[in-house]
Amino acid sequence: MRLLAVFLVILPGGTGLIRQLAPQRTSLVGQLRSGRFGAGDSPRDSEVADLLTARTVETVATFFEALRDPVSRDWVKDFFKLHFEEEEHARTQAFLRRMMNSEPEEVTVKQLRRKRQGSPNNPFLKNDKPVFSYTVLIEPRVIADKIMDQREELAVEWIKDLQRISAENDSILRHYKDRSRSRQYVYSGDEIEVWNNSPHRSKNYQELKDVITERGITRALRSLRKADNRPALSWLEKIMAKAEEKGLRGDALLEGMIRGPMLLLPQRSENKLRVVEPEKVTELVMKSRVQVANDWMAELSSAAEVHKQLRAERISQMFDGSARRPGSAGQ
Repeated sequence: MRLLAVFLVILPGGTGLIRQLAPQRTSLVGQLRSGRFGAGDSPRDSEVADLLTARTVETVATFFEALRDPVSRDWVKDFFKLHFEEEEHARTQAFLRRMMNSEPEEVTVKQLRRKRQGSPNNPFLKNDKPVFSYTVLIEPRVIADKIMDQREELAVEWIKDLQRISAENDSILRHYKDRSRSRQYVYSGDEIEVWNNSPHRSKNYQELKDVITERGITRALRSLRKADNRPALSWLEKIMAKAEEKGLRGDALLEGMIRGPMLLLPQRSENKLRVVEPEKVTELVMKSRVQVANDWMAELSSAAEVHKQLRAERISQMFDGSARRPGSAGQ
């Protein structure tokens, strides 16, 4: 066990939380969008596994906040920032292993007197010594269990939400073909099962749609290259550049894409003009993002099995370590 940090909490009149913070880094989702997440070659670690882990850490931190446990909240956030990004392969499993194998840590919290009003030169008002202090024990293995339990629940929730992608595509197409009607959104985040939702379900679903749309576009570009459809490929690349300038993502990107201009562009290999129909290109992207959603659902369904293996691995290590100690049974 080791001393982790000292927290200085100043009461009203001088609010603030003073502690050593991890260096500022790119946001978790920003890293995923840029391709830094999911770079591992492990068959059990992928982009969706990393996004699930990041969102689970945020969810667990939210629960600690609700329980008025800012020490545990900040600890889990800092641990993630410090250790998750260090891994280049199998990020999620390496992160969970590191937390499960970490020793308990003590955090000392010191509460200071409230600053009183008065002259700054008054010597009787210059007492900022701690009124009292207390120690909080951080048990990483316990927090790792909480993360894995919540991660399994979130995986089940995401599988349900990803099943909506096909309906989202149909909704965009219906609205495009009948603009006299307002678009009917498939999911707003305020469903009847509100009590069963995770704290960030609506935000998570929007992020899922945004990321799988980008991955769907990547697959569509690959398909167009394979088919040597250079006009459609060029059109889609230009649309993506404009969308990035305007900050369009997810459904908004598809809605703008499908309303793009129909063009006649030269097909060099055939030495003739070829029509680029925005609706057909958009439908290709929609089909691709459904494929991505299906792949991700299959990956998410293995979350519980991954955690089971990690826990079994940890138990095996504990028994191995016990057997190697001098004087233990079998020595």
